[in-house]
Amino acid sequence: TNGLQVREEIEDQLINEQLVDWILFSIDGVLSEKYLRYRIGGNFEKAFANLLRFHRKAKSSNIHVVWQYVVFNWNDSDDQLKKAIDIAESEGITLWFDFAGTWGRSKRNATDLRYLTPYLKPYTALPREPRQDGW
Repeated sequence: TNGLQVREEIEDQLINEQLVDWILFSIDGVLSEKYLRYRIGGNFEKAFANLLRFHRKAKSSNIHVVWQYVVFNWNDSDDQLKKAIDIAESEGITLWFDFAGTWGRSKRNATDLRYLTPYLKPYTALPREPRQDGW
């Protein structure tokens, strides 16, 4: 989910009846203006508040709540990535970075981003050196 459609009455049912095993909230950034670049019409504050509320309610269940941060070239600064790690750790949220493979993907290489390794989405590799054709 992008986090915006999560409504309390539905999340209560999902959690209380254990209707899901996992839920991923794709919230791509820690700053509203960076988040809005890809999530057009989105609302970072609302999406993140929904993630936190769901996470806190689901703590006592077997539901795995994940913050998926899709990394693009406009949200891959060290300060933003480290802030996401700090927030996730302080709230006890599982954080996965997933590198966009489409337009806007990060131009940084694996060496630049080695510190993210513990937070990579399973089966996601760090970005390689950019290809000659720009991809």
